[in-house]
Amino acid sequence: MTEDFVPFTATIKFIKPSTKQGNIVLHKANASDLEDKDDSLVVPVTFY
Repeated sequence: MTEDFVPFTATIKFIKPSTKQGNIVLHKANASDLEDKDDSLVVPVTFY
């Protein structure tokens, strides 16, 4: 296991929402299920 960022690519297909802004939330894997080990990265996005 590593605590470093792991490079990856992804394609997300979705129907355009009625809002202009939203978030992509990346949740870190937490095999221990301990709440203090939970972590996530929130990336704000603007829909055009």
